[in-house]
Amino acid sequence: MRKNTEEMFVKAFEIYHSKEKDIDPLIKMGMNENSAKDTIRCFGKLLKGESPSRRVQLSLIKFLLQELYTNNRREDLGNVLRALDKHYEIRSKRYGESNESGQMLIDKYTKKLYGHKVSRFFAYHGPQNPESFDYKGGYGVSQESKWSKVNDDDLVYVIQNVYEKFEFCGIYRILSHYKNEHIGSKNHFRFQLEDITCLINPIDINEDLCGRRLPQLEKPANWSNFKRHFCSQGATFRNPLSSEVFQVLDSLLPDKRPFQFAEEISENEEMLFFEGAKQTVTINKYERDHNARKACIEYHGYNCKVCGFDFEKTYGELGRNYIHVHHLIPLSKIGKEYSINPQTDLIPVCPNCHAMLHKSENPNDLYSLKKMIQK
Repeated sequence: MRKNTEEMFVKAFEIYHSKEKDIDPLIKMGMNENSAKDTIRCFGKLLKGESPSRRVQLSLIKFLLQELYTNNRREDLGNVLRALDKHYEIRSKRYGESNESGQMLIDKYTKKLYGHKVSRFFAYHGPQNPESFDYKGGYGVSQESKWSKVNDDDLVYVIQNVYEKFEFCGIYRILSHYKNEHIGSKNHFRFQLEDITCLINPIDINEDLCGRRLPQLEKPANWSNFKRHFCSQGATFRNPLSSEVFQVLDSLLPDKRPFQFAEEISENEEMLFFEGAKQTVTINKYERDHNARKACIEYHGYNCKVCGFDFEKTYGELGRNYIHVHHLIPLSKIGKEYSINPQTDLIPVCPNCHAMLHKSENPNDLYSLKKMIQK
């Protein structure tokens, strides 16, 4: 941002908060009358959480977000972030603007303001792909801005249209980010995924029925509501899904006997249930300590402590640094003040052994599970 531009914004911000709203100082600094009025009006709209009618300059956004964050004006910062989110959504739908730089700023200051919480995204596996989606190959995007706004531990819902029908492939946890410029596509910015729904086959989607349950979108007019949500250009990883959308997708999952994922939920955390026909799947919202996980792996290594499986040895670069971490003491039984010892309370295990540990009567009896494998 040029110094003169920043000085104008500083002065305009002062004028917005003054009673007189005298724009003469801005005109003397070189800003024309209409721009001065628009700038002050824009500050007012954003601070009230409203979307300005005109396109907002990126330089103004940078100034305002930094100004509010530096001065700890948290409520105002939250209002501005919500207003900008609305603003970019409107601009995208009405004019087809992508506003990647602005979205990156929103993501940056949202994390500063609220800290990280698990977000749910959508990804599309379209008919240009010759085969059904396979999470083991990860998922790639071409835009670094999309890649960078997604956090490890966020969830992604994958829908495919490979065999002339829509199918729900499942829900996957983002394990890590990596770049691969040697694959045969432009999607070099990639995510390593963990399958947390473990569907045997993708689930057929009734496009009309599912579309009626989703929030109504108006464009494109000749598309079904389902396609408006999931088939528009750039929809993949564009923004986190709203609860109204991901709950519709959750309801597609089969319903078996209750199964809790390996990283358990603290007793005070909300539990999310996916209900359908054969299984209730419980997803964890527990905020895991990544430092503890890292320290566990640094001490024990990446090989499974039950069966000895080495992902890198079997899968090469794809399997490098991949392993689950098992809590020997269930998190639901740990008090808030408990300090985890990464060397004694956590162990690295492969997904198969991890699932078997949690299925067994005693989830920390590694010896018995090892004996089963050795027979």
